[in-house]
Amino acid sequence: MGSSGKFVTVPISWTTDANHAIYWHSNATTNDDFLLHTETAPMDELTHMRFLHSCGFLRAVITNVRVLRTGLFMITFHNNQPELEGPQKKRNEPTPWPLPQKRILRNTMIDLSQVQEHLPLQCLTLGIEWTYIEDFFQSAHGVICPWFSHLDLPDFVWQGLQLATAVEGQIFDPNDFDRLIIYTDGSSKSFNRRKPPLFVAEHDHPDAWAFVVLGEMYPTDDAPGSITFLGWQAQQIMYEHQNRAFTGTDQIGAEFAEREALIFAGLWRLALNSTIPTIFRTDSSTTADQSMGRAGFAATHPTIALLRGIFQALTAGMRYSELEVSHVKGHAGDVWNELADFLAKSEAANGHRLHRQSINLLELQSIMPYLWMFLDSNSGLPSLTRHGFDVSPPNLPAADKSETVQQDPQGLSQCQDVNLSVASLNVGSLFLSPDGFSGKLTYLRQQMNAHAIHIMGIQEARSPPGVSTADDSTTFSGFRVGLTIATWVLSFGYL
Repeated sequence: MGSSGKFVTVPISWTTDANHAIYWHSNATTNDDFLLHTETAPMDELTHMRFLHSCGFLRAVITNVRVLRTGLFMITFHNNQPELEGPQKKRNEPTPWPLPQKRILRNTMIDLSQVQEHLPLQCLTLGIEWTYIEDFFQSAHGVICPWFSHLDLPDFVWQGLQLATAVEGQIFDPNDFDRLIIYTDGSSKSFNRRKPPLFVAEHDHPDAWAFVVLGEMYPTDDAPGSITFLGWQAQQIMYEHQNRAFTGTDQIGAEFAEREALIFAGLWRLALNSTIPTIFRTDSSTTADQSMGRAGFAATHPTIALLRGIFQALTAGMRYSELEVSHVKGHAGDVWNELADFLAKSEAANGHRLHRQSINLLELQSIMPYLWMFLDSNSGLPSLTRHGFDVSPPNLPAADKSETVQQDPQGLSQCQDVNLSVASLNVGSLFLSPDGFSGKLTYLRQQMNAHAIHIMGIQEARSPPGVSTADDSTTFSGFRVGLTIATWVLSFGYL
């Protein structure tokens, strides 16, 4: 009977006056799925359906009726069994490879040999010995490990490493490539989140982080593009306040592990002291946005200032180079994200015992939020010396004797006291046709005259850049003040 392995035999001379039916379930696996039925009346499809319904096959569908002999029929049927639709598992496609960046001439972010030694008469001190700064910018050598054959990696990760490595253990100069791509990841167990970190570090697997460094060469007319594995680093998070690697993390959690990964990857990249274009890739979109200032923080934390300070310094030091921190989908088949994930988890479980970057965060952490001031040559800051910033007052131009000035009997200029009244105001936007409300600026000038205010800084003005003069006042708009575009109004009626 079909492919069931069962059969029915009847004598060759067998005849009958009744109607006999053999019902075969198309998914039959046992003898119970074969039914025998006899009726004296003729059988039709409705008769078969009624019989099957009486036997408990409530959703039976007859698929075939075959006449074997006169009065002997074989009916094949299928009984539909409804099932709830299971959750649809959407395949997670890996994040596309980032587009090429500009090729630039390599340079240093800061030339330490050009920083002057002399102590200015007026000095804004650094709050840290200059030797710590020099040691930091020389600490990147020997940090990343180029070996991987001892790791029990997934097959597709191993194959990716083999394709990106000509000779395992080879040391490369990062500046020999068109750009660097750095993958970061953190590892944390959610059930330890409410436990004291030092207790977890002693009795369980502590949180850990890892980063992987790749060098990319763009394709040219003479050669195809290539990806080269440069090395990796992984460490457990330190929670002791006196530890040189303590960043301020005082809680178990995935967000802290991801942040530590980006902090130490950023510190290594900053210590390279190079303007080579770089992309950081992390599977934590929140951490990526926070590092570049695209997102804020729900609450202040010591690691916040450290993370943001590192990437502000990188942005300032790389100047016209391209720096990017982007999100990459986790567990989507990306070889390098999976490698970083494996390294972080295995570091938490067993530890790889790699040497940390030779820096003392207890000394550097206080200056990290301001390190960008050392590296930004276009910000108009005072000159940097080994003792601090030279904030000596500028040399004023010689007085023009043709102008009317008060002089003493010997003909020397005299000092005069001048009072200057300065105020600021958030106006929510000035009038710019057809939006806003007209007359705001005139009203502000009237207020300045009434209160004898000489300089008014108007925040959130949203006014176009330019200079205008009216009612003995001059308006300068479009100047950048911190992160706010401000309009300055100077009234000369009281100067």
